[in-house]
Formats: sequence, C-alpha cells, structure tokens
Amino acid sequence: MPNVIGMNLSNAAYTLKQAGFTNIPYLYGCDGSSGIGNVVSQSPAAGTSYGEDQPVSLKLQANNC
Repeated sequence: MPNVIGMNLSNAAYTLKQAGFTNIPYLYGCDGSSGIGNVVSQSPAAGTSYGEDQPVSLKLQANNC
C-alpha cells in the first residue's frame, strides 16, 4: 500500500491506480490540517499488504471548517 497522505485527491488516486487499486472511496472532513483538499488519513495504512480489489478509503481536509 503506497503512502498518499499529503497528496491532493487527483495525485493520490493516480498513485493508487498505478499500484493496481481501483476502489478508492473518499470523503472530506474537518481535521485541522492546513492542507485544504489534501489526504489527511488513509485506510489501510501505508506499507500494509492489501488486496487490490478491496477499498482504499481516503479522508481529505475540507475547506469549509
């Protein structure tokens, strides 16, 4: 599992797709990060062995917090 924390959604999705992942649900939330629109958490964590057909959930910093 690649580390996509800190990337914007487009770059994160591209990186994950290049690694073979296609199910990439995401949501925006208020996490106190200054990187609006960037990935603040991912599940599963980077470095984890994970089936490519399983979802990789991303949480991104919202701009309306």
